Amino acid sequence: CKCSYKQGSIYNNFDKDKNNLVIFDDMISEKEQLQKRFIAPFFVRGRKQGISTIYLSQSYFGIKEKLIRQNSDIIIIKKIASIKDLKLIQYNLV
Repeated sequence: CKCSYKQGSIYNNFDKDKNNLVIFDDMISEKEQLQKRFIAPFFVRGRKQGISTIYLSQSYFGIKEKLIRQNSDIIIIKKIASIKDLKLIQYNLV
């Protein structure tokens, strides 16, 4: 699917009867409004549309939209800078 965030309902571009995968790679530098209006809805409504979503980021706290973190089923964390960061992530997830 070649999709643009300026389109009306992005979900209309996906076939509900098929398994769809959307990957957002290193989007933390994008404006918060883009993450809120375009990316976060995939984590909230995507499953109902047959869409699985992956968000790749080098910074857990760089993900500006909290809905993305809250609606993630699996979080893989590698190379945490400090115990303090680990505790902040743990607190955020619990």
